Amino acid sequence: MSEHVHSGGPTSDRRYWRIETVVWADEAQVETLCADIAHVLCPDPDHQPPCATPWDMSWHELADTDPAVHSLREQVAIEYPHNSAGERPF
Repeated sequence: MSEHVHSGGPTSDRRYWRIETVVWADEAQVETLCADIAHVLCPDPDHQPPCATPWDMSWHELADTDPAVHSLREQVAIEYPHNSAGERPF
């Protein structure tokens, strides 16, 4: 019988994962989204350690030429053909 060690020991089923998302948003929307994700990961920020799911989050702006942006270009063009200034959104 295998023993599960929840502290991340050698017999644990836990591994490190990266979950990536690319969004087309302004900075305020990104800050709100990050706060919402943080709340899902840790609904009680004042809890005693350890956190049930240890996590870390970071975000940074992507250049228009970044390959990760490419996957969203068509969706943005269809859903937002013109921004408020009448220009293409990218």
